[in-house]
Amino acid sequence: MLSATRFLLSSSIILVLCSSASATGHLRLELTASADCALRLTTEHTSETVSLFMAEKRITSFHLRNGQDSLKIFVSVNGSEPKEHTYHLKVAQDVHFFAFSKVVLSVEWFFECDAGFFGPQCLDTLKPTTSTSTTTSSSTSSSTSTSTSTSTTTSTTTTTTMTTSATALPSNQSAPAARSVPTDILIVLLLAIILISLLVLLVLLALPRRQRVYLEPEIFEPETKKKLTEDSGFGSPDNTRYTAAPYTSQC
Repeated sequence: MLSATRFLLSSSIILVLCSSASATGHLRLELTASADCALRLTTEHTSETVSLFMAEKRITSFHLRNGQDSLKIFVSVNGSEPKEHTYHLKVAQDVHFFAFSKVVLSVEWFFECDAGFFGPQCLDTLKPTTSTSTTTSSSTSSSTSTSTSTSTTTSTTTTTTMTTSATALPSNQSAPAARSVPTDILIVLLLAIILISLLVLLVLLALPRRQRVYLEPEIFEPETKKKLTEDSGFGSPDNTRYTAAPYTSQC
């Protein structure tokens, strides 16, 4: 009878511990208000009051129970009527806004895994990996006498066991960004080429254009002097012209 009572008591304690155990992750909230205020966050099991200053970011978190995939939170500012919002468990970051009479509240939230856990619901654990390496070394010693030869071989085996544990990065951290391409240098070179091209074009336009003039050669014929001959009726300006005296009859 006593053993049965102990068994029931231990079973009830285990059930209570399992039901009250939290999940392997937590809901991370980043709060930013547009004015100074007193913020009150209320869930089914907890209640918290946070003092916020204008444009100042405050961070708070809530652990969820096992099997719980969402969390409903009631938000009130300076004792006003609370507003509720249900946050679902997801690794991707999201943002939600609460608009009150004089204050606008911004809530950035995402589900963050605890140390040693990863996965969409933070249920996967990191298992250590074990690697074993074996090193064998042998040494040989020999002794020789006049009539007897003795050879002795000693073999030594060394086993080394190395245990490595993988480390998972948090889900909200990303790999380091690749180096950016030096676009500034390319832009400077392109602008320099364009400026040089414009200068060359302006110089070419400013230079006077050479015009080719073709002069057609003229043929000059020298003037010939006219000569008067006896047989011809033409005279030459270089020769003196003689005429006969008029004929008169003498009677």
